Amino acid sequence: MAGRHPAANSSSVWNLVLTLFPAWCAGGDWLQGPYVYALYSHYGYGLKDIGRLFIAGFGASMLVGTVVGSLADKQ
Repeated sequence: MAGRHPAANSSSVWNLVLTLFPAWCAGGDWLQGPYVYALYSHYGYGLKDIGRLFIAGFGASMLVGTVVGSLADKQ
């Protein structure tokens, strides 16, 4: 540890956080799926309506993600 600069250590921690954060968010999104279905069902939505909501959400994510991704690549 002698001779190591403190900024190098904090930089490696920051890189680890940036690496794991997207996986953590994706995992949280994946885990909420069954609960969202139960929530929609509790509010009286039928199976077809819930399916349409999920498809609309994935479609919106696809379109917005494509646009935002292309804008981010230009920066």
